[in-house]
Amino acid sequence: MTNKELIARLSREHRLEEGQWAQLFATYTKADLDFAMGVAREMTVARFGKRIYFRGIVEFSNICKNDCYYCGIRCSNHKVSRYRLTPEDILECCREGYDSGFRTFVLQGGEDGWFTDERMCAIIRAVKETYPDCAVTLSLGERSRESYEVMFRAGADRYLLRHETADETHYRHLHPASQTLENRMRCLKDLKEIGYQTGCGFMVGSPGQTP
Repeated sequence: MTNKELIARLSREHRLEEGQWAQLFATYTKADLDFAMGVAREMTVARFGKRIYFRGIVEFSNICKNDCYYCGIRCSNHKVSRYRLTPEDILECCREGYDSGFRTFVLQGGEDGWFTDERMCAIIRAVKETYPDCAVTLSLGERSRESYEVMFRAGADRYLLRHETADETHYRHLHPASQTLENRMRCLKDLKEIGYQTGCGFMVGSPGQTP
C-alpha cells in the first residue's frame, strides 16, 4: 500500500498493522502529511463541527518527586525556580477563568506531596460548589486507586495521564528504575474503571523513539 492508502485505511478502520505503521512513520512525505491533515480535518468537522473548546489550565505546582529524564521539572533539576500555589490562589485562578468564559478547569501539577488527598478533595469540592456548570480535570500523575476514588467522589470529572510510550524498554530509557510502565498502565486502568473521562497519549519525538 502507498502511504496515502494507509492513511485512508486508518481513517476508515482506525487501525493499521505494525509493519504498516512502521512504513508510514519511516517514509512519509510532505504530501502525505498534507493528505493526513486534510483527512483529520474532515473527521474533526464531522464529529465536532466548527466549535472550539477552551480549557483553563491552572499549573499550580512545579514541585515533583519524580526524576523523568526528559522533564524540565524533574526533581534533580536544581536550576528551575520552584513554586506552589495555595488553594486560595487556585480558586482565584478559576474565578478569573470563569469570568473570561472558561467552563473546564484543568488542575495540573508535578507529583507534589503537599497536595494530599484531603487538600485536593477540598479544592475540587470548592471549585465544583462555586462553579457547578464547570468540569474539573486533574493532571496529577501517578497516585493510588484509593486516591483517584476519593477525588472522583469529591467531584473530579476527568483525568489526564500520558503513558508517554507503550514500549517497556523505551519507558526505562525515559525514566529511572523507580517508575515502571506497568504502574503507569495500572493507573490508567484504575481511572477508567472508577469512571473518569480518561486522557492518555504518548510523546512524539522523545529520546530513543523509533518507528
